[in-house]
Parts: sequence; C-alpha cells; structure tokens
Amino acid sequence: GSVWDLEVGARARDATLQIFALDESASVQATLYKMAERIIAENAGVQSVTYTLPNKHYVPVDMRYIGVDNLTPAKAEVFVPLSHPSGLISATISRK
Repeated sequence: GSVWDLEVGARARDATLQIFALDESASVQATLYKMAERIIAENAGVQSVTYTLPNKHYVPVDMRYIGVDNLTPAKAEVFVPLSHPSGLISATISRK
C-alpha cells in the first residue's frame, strides 16, 4: 500500500505479531529484521521500519547435581530468564 493506505498499520501489526510469536530464530536481531523486511515488502509506501526491542537473556540451569548436563549449549533445555533486560536492541531497516 501507499503511505496513505489505512491498512498499513494493520499489516505492520500483523507481521510483527505473527513473526515475533512464531519465528524460531536464535537472535532478536534476526527476528527484528524479518519483521521489518515483511512490512517493507507488503507496503510499497513504507521506506523504512524501526524497532527497539529489549535484549533479554536466558541462562541455562546447572543440573549437574542430578546428573544432567544442561550447561553444554547443544544439550541445554532448561533455562531461567534474567529478571531485567540487558539493554535494548534497535535497528532501522530501509529499502534499497
């Protein structure tokens, strides 16, 4: 749509929610890029998209006390989120 297309906001919201909820990327940066890329692709009048997202970390739980290796990255399955974000990740994605 064009800049004056009243559906731009709805499409941007849908793209953001769908990709953020379903994307299995290992990084917030990759997810952020996919969300912005889709918004630009679906809306001809949008020249750039900016997101600022919290940088949240999840730490693997040490389970050696029960004989489970949860600290080796490829084997880790149980994580605890840190209570506060470790800063913000911000990016602007633009058309070429």
